[in-house]
Amino acid sequence: MKRIVLTLSFVFITLGGLYSQSYNTYPELNKFKNWGLFGEVTFWKKTELTTAYGPLSFETYPQTAYSFGFEYDFSPANKWSFISGFMLQWYPFAHYIFTDTEHPSMTYGTGNELSDFGITIPIVFTFKQKLTNRVFLESRIGFKLSFEDPTIDNVGGIASNTIVDSLGQVVSSKEYFALVTSRTQSEGHATMLLGIGAIFDLDYALIKANISYNGWFNEPLVYGQWQFSNLDNPANNTRGYYKQPSNYWSFSLVFHLKKFKHKFELKL
Repeated sequence: MKRIVLTLSFVFITLGGLYSQSYNTYPELNKFKNWGLFGEVTFWKKTELTTAYGPLSFETYPQTAYSFGFEYDFSPANKWSFISGFMLQWYPFAHYIFTDTEHPSMTYGTGNELSDFGITIPIVFTFKQKLTNRVFLESRIGFKLSFEDPTIDNVGGIASNTIVDSLGQVVSSKEYFALVTSRTQSEGHATMLLGIGAIFDLDYALIKANISYNGWFNEPLVYGQWQFSNLDNPANNTRGYYKQPSNYWSFSLVFHLKKFKHKFELKL
């Protein structure tokens, strides 16, 4: 961790020097507001399962989540610029399907479920290179500071077999699958960000489109346990561990509107 902090410090000191030497390289971008509306879709790997004992398991799938908020570009006309902002970010919880081994015609599972959300503050340096009169190449390096409630537990995926009589009354019911997860136990964490994209000058608005790789310094994002129990065949009872990898890809769009020109006339 200390090596990571020292590396980041060196990178940001270097970028700070470059930032100070790139003043007003693209003055045509000064016509847009510093504040921009930010939206992002995140793409997460599928959950990793480890079996402690037993023969059963289930299938997991990649997940998507999203975030939105505002981004502030401190020097939009500079070749090197500094960006921060404020976002609300949602995180994935579970996406899985399994077949009921005692009733093979039945399947259980979830769609792409999201859990809680947190507050994210980006601290990012950007580099712009003009490609045409209205298109720029943009690369990004930095990190995100994220804050959320680490005590939230999710109890999900509970499946049960229920038997009812001819009058519709429940005769018996037993749970045979459960998944219990927790977030990484940290109220705040840092995410390294590397991205590349394009900036489009539409005259009335500036649109930034970026693809980024985001790597956490904390592992994993979500962890927990799953269990099959109370089965007719006790030999099928199974227990295992659940881990959601914390690194993810993202696609983001930022919209900066054109500044309004105020005209004042003094009549005597």
